[in-house]
Order: sequence, then C-alpha cells, then structure tokens
Amino acid sequence: TLYSYYVRQDCGATDGVSFWSGPFTFRSACAPVTTFFENFDTSVAGTTSPMPSCWSKSGNGTAYVATGSVAPNSPANRLYMLANGTATTPTEIYVITPQVSNLNLNVNRLKFKAYCTTTGKSLEIGYVTDATDMSSFVLIETIQLPGTIQAGTQEFTIEPTAIPVGTNIVFRNNAPTGSTAIYIDDVSWE
Repeated sequence: TLYSYYVRQDCGATDGVSFWSGPFTFRSACAPVTTFFENFDTSVAGTTSPMPSCWSKSGNGTAYVATGSVAPNSPANRLYMLANGTATTPTEIYVITPQVSNLNLNVNRLKFKAYCTTTGKSLEIGYVTDATDMSSFVLIETIQLPGTIQAGTQEFTIEPTAIPVGTNIVFRNNAPTGSTAIYIDDVSWE
C-alpha cells in the first residue's frame, strides 16, 4: 500500500506550529502472493521510473520498464534488462519478482515472453533466499534466448521444484563481457 504523509513542527505556545511539509510517501512491505501476472502496461515507463509494485532490481546493470512492446508481447510496455560487461568489470542485473508463498508446493509454473537483441545470449532464472542479497542467488534454469527482433519473441515456461519457502523468483542477465539487452513481457506465476 502506498501512503502519503505530511509533517509539521510544534514550536511551542509562543511560536505555534510550522507550515506543513510534504507530501512524502512510503510503501508498506508487500505480502506474499499465490499468483501474479505482470505485463508492465500500467507501470510508468522510463529509465528513472520505479519498478512495478512489489518488483525490485539489483546489480550493476540497468533494468526499467520501457515502451515499444508489440505482438507477440502485449502492448505497450515491457521490461528492459541490460548487462554490458568488460573483462575488468563484469555486469549482472537482477530483477526480483513479488514474493510468492507457494514456491515449495511443486504445482505452479513461471511463464514469460522474452527475446534478446543479440544472438547466442541467455537469461538465467533462479531464486534468492534474501531479496537484499544477490549472493544468495540459486540458479534454476538457463534459457537460450531468441534474437534479434521482437517478432521472434518466444514464450517460456519454468516449472521449478524443491524451492525453499520465503524466497523470491529472479531473472538474471549476466554479461561477463559484451552487451546483452533482454526484453521480457507477460510474466505470470500460475
């Protein structure tokens, strides 16, 4: 839930109260869910815009909601993930989905559509046991991505098993060297 609040100071009986300052905002922690669907179309697109509600990002790459999604993805937005590593500075960008409470039941699946702007690249799907510590990333599956145009987008289905309770599903774009731009859309946990 997003909250807005204002603050003012009580300066005592002589001076009274200050003017209101604000509004300031904060969002309460997201509760775990049993299913979700995100097509990024209700999110504000742009490099400085926040991730969708209950989603987060980490790492030294770039991730944001971008415009330009067309069929076979759902228009008009999509998730953009860029890793641009060099021999001395490898790059990883992580996008963390909302926490789900039923990862350990072995009856759900993750579905999403993706493509890459370069051939021969991959996307790693995993989970983290601590959403603030990407060193807790555990790989579930590596997906070889189609390239290099949006019309070549494919839908992928992951059916994870034996995942601990209290974890988050994570997309990781890992580029030890070179540039990898990945577009993801229509993500569901069902």
